[in-house]
Amino acid sequence: MKLMIYCKKCKGRTFVDRQYSSAQHMETYCMVCGMRKFFHPPAESEEGRWLLAKELSRAKSTIAKL
Repeated sequence: MKLMIYCKKCKGRTFVDRQYSSAQHMETYCMVCGMRKFFHPPAESEEGRWLLAKELSRAKSTIAKL
């Protein structure tokens, strides 16, 4: 599954920053404007829950630990 997330500010490509190896802390980072969005814990917002579900699905399909 290929998923691309775009920045709401500049429409640039955004990726999930997994600096902290914990499912309780997630960040997104725009490669164009540098805007960061923090989800700590991700379950507190709808976007965070959606992002966590996608990350868990990716981890399961690649047999990675989240």
